[in-house]
Amino acid sequence: MRKILATALAPLLLVGCSTGTYEKMMEQGETALQNGKYEKALASFELARDEKPKDEKAKTYTDNLTEFIDIQKLQDEGEFAKAQEKADLLLKEDLPADLKKDLQDLEKQSKDAKVAVEGVESRLDSIKRLVDKEETDKAEKGLDKLKQSAEWKDYGSHFDKQLASIEESLEAAKDGKQRAAKEEQDRVAETTKQQQQVAAAQKSESSAKTSTYYYQRLAALDDETSNMEYHDNNGGSLEVPKEVYRRWDAALNEIYGELEKQLPAGEMETLRQRQRNWINERDAQAEQAAANVEDEYFAPSQRLYTLKEATKERCYELVNLYMR
Repeated sequence: MRKILATALAPLLLVGCSTGTYEKMMEQGETALQNGKYEKALASFELARDEKPKDEKAKTYTDNLTEFIDIQKLQDEGEFAKAQEKADLLLKEDLPADLKKDLQDLEKQSKDAKVAVEGVESRLDSIKRLVDKEETDKAEKGLDKLKQSAEWKDYGSHFDKQLASIEESLEAAKDGKQRAAKEEQDRVAETTKQQQQVAAAQKSESSAKTSTYYYQRLAALDDETSNMEYHDNNGGSLEVPKEVYRRWDAALNEIYGELEKQLPAGEMETLRQRQRNWINERDAQAEQAAANVEDEYFAPSQRLYTLKEATKERCYELVNLYMR
């Protein structure tokens, strides 16, 4: 009889023990929750759920605290946009007052941090564009100003990789500008040297310039304009092509003027007519070359290139055929 009674009472004793543990864990969890000790509260509510897996109150506490702690982790990892998004969703739930207040604070922190981080990202993008355009002075000033900002002091550690990449690109751009400046300096020095050589040769000649003088003059001009074209980095700009053509046209006019001094009147009259015909043919050839370009954006540069090449060839031709 006693054995039968003990067997019948065992489940009741277990239930009583389980209920006591559940209530104790819930009480501990709620106390920790009120004190802002959310991980401790979560652990207590999880133990309460172990005792009563179907209990909705313990489940709600557990789910909400899990979400809250996840939001804290996202914020710590710098994922402010995700943290704000999850906080907005969780605030729609029926939360305990203390948890709701802390979550509202966390949501505001995430929102403010998101705005600050987006501002830093925007400024870094602007600096990178300056570096890409080789505006290194502006890029350096922008970077220094950014590093002194409050946003950078708070969130700069989240941009270590971007900062390292930009600083590396900036140094490379500065080195490139220095090399380009040195090359330009060398080019100017070489051009000056050639001009001085031509001037010295010109001074030693008689007043009537000879074919030898003009061959030297044209060779120097060829080197000079080739360097200009080689260092032309202005894409579709016509500034350099116009200047190159202008210089060859000036050389042609100079040669033609010298021939007017040297050639007999009859021979000069024949050359004058041939020159008019040549100018008409050259201009027509240049217009046709421009028309043949598929992309009209490049038509003006093709026209100038054709004019330059024809004029250059005519310079050598006049010196070779008529110059003494």
